[in-house]
Amino acid sequence: MVLAVFFPLTSFAEEKKEPTKILTGSITLAQALQIALIQNPGLQAFSYEVRAREASNPKLQVEVENIGGSGNFNGFDQSETSVQLSQLVELGSKRHLRKNSAVLSKELAGWDQEVKRLEILTRVAQSYIHVLKAQQLVAL
Repeated sequence: MVLAVFFPLTSFAEEKKEPTKILTGSITLAQALQIALIQNPGLQAFSYEVRAREASNPKLQVEVENIGGSGNFNGFDQSETSVQLSQLVELGSKRHLRKNSAVLSKELAGWDQEVKRLEILTRVAQSYIHVLKAQQLVAL
């Protein structure tokens, strides 16, 4: 029951690296916080965002023309496919400015991730306290 309060969104994660760890018996706040940080898909998305901002990535564009025409041009038989790969080449001081911008962007993504982490820890701690309060009321 405690885990359902802490992890309402984990079942919607598309990819899980390891099976969900189910705790039984008494659960400490430290255990709940640890599992929340490890299994939260939102934090995993932030780690990908930080890595994506580290580098200048090339762009790939694919265009397919003349699809689904009539006669000899129906289906993909006479279609034309164009593939374009592009990479920005900077001249002058633009490279230096872009690198500074990339460093700041990565740093900002890291701070966003830290804010999300603290929000999750706060929510888990509050939920944990509410469960303890409910347990005490039931015991009384």
